[in-house]
This record gives sequence, C-alpha cells and structure tokens, in this order.
Amino acid sequence: MPAGDGGVGRLRYFTTFGPQKTKQIMTLTKLFTGALVALMLAACGGGTKNEAASADTTATVPADATAPEAVPDAQADTTAVTALTYVTSFKVATPEKIVLEQYASISGEGTEAPQKTVEITDGAALAEIVALVNKLPDSGQIMVKWAEVPVLRVKLVYAEGSQYFSFFQQSVKTPATNFYAGKKPAEEKQLYDLLAAKLAH
Repeated sequence: MPAGDGGVGRLRYFTTFGPQKTKQIMTLTKLFTGALVALMLAACGGGTKNEAASADTTATVPADATAPEAVPDAQADTTAVTALTYVTSFKVATPEKIVLEQYASISGEGTEAPQKTVEITDGAALAEIVALVNKLPDSGQIMVKWAEVPVLRVKLVYAEGSQYFSFFQQSVKTPATNFYAGKKPAEEKQLYDLLAAKLAH
C-alpha cells in the first residue's frame, strides 16, 4: 500500500472484491463473531446448567427412611438324600437301629402305613440279628409270584441312609430277588422267629 494515502489504500483493497464479495465477507465475519460469543457463554454457564440437570435426576430419600434388608444369596442344599433301597447283599454291617414294619399284604408294603412298627436299638439284639442275616445266601433257587400275603419289612438304618429286606409269609426275598427252595438255610427260619418275637412285644 503506497505511503501517505491514509485509508484510501485500504478502501481500494476491500472494494476490489466488488459488492457481492464484500457482503459475503461481512456475513462470515458476523457468523464467526456470533459463534465465538456462544462458545464463551457456554463456557461460563455450562457447569451450572449441567449441575442443575444432575440435581433433577437425583432421587430424594426421606430422612426417616430405613434401608432395605440385605437378602442373602441362595445357598444350594447340599444335604444328601438317599432313597430307601433293597439290600444288594446279606453281608451287612451292624446298623444304628433296625425298624420292623408289619404289612397286611404285598400291595400295602411301602404304600400304606404299617399295621405295626417296632424299633430295635439294643446292641446285643442288633448283633444277634445281623449275625443271622450275614449267614444267608445272596441268591435263592426259585422265583415266586405271591398272592396278597403278609409282609414283614426289616429296615436297617445307618447314618448315611437305610436299606431293607422283606419276608413274604416267612420266606425271605434275597438280594437277587428270588427265594430259597428245597433245603432252605436254617438261618432263614431262625431269623424270622427272632424278628416275629421282637414284633410281638
């Protein structure tokens, strides 16, 4: 710009763009200024606005409200459940007790209340019964389809569970689910007579 021309040089500089170009430049200048002012206002007042918004979403808890009780996590039931099963062998250990249950018929065994129940807990009596049971063979010679005959169930109760075996009209069903035939073991009758005497008391 030539020296000494005052503002004439600047005027010529801007006017060289023409009226349309000058209008565009002024419009952009106004937009830039407006945007700068908006940014400054946001920087000054934004924190207050955000705090107000945060306060609006905060739940109000009454002073006398009590906190809900903590609910403990559900614990898995680890107690072993042992179903009553028939003996797999007559070589049994001495149980904590023996429960004798008398049923009127086969169909009522285990499905109806027994006619009579007797518990044996005496150590000498338990040992005597187990000694006879241990001498019985685990398998017999014949399969029998019984009619509705009386049943004497002998339940052996242990800490870990219970097992049982049954007499059908004085004949014991073996662990192999069959019965003795021919020359039966003497211990079968001895055991039945002993249990029947306990049941009679």
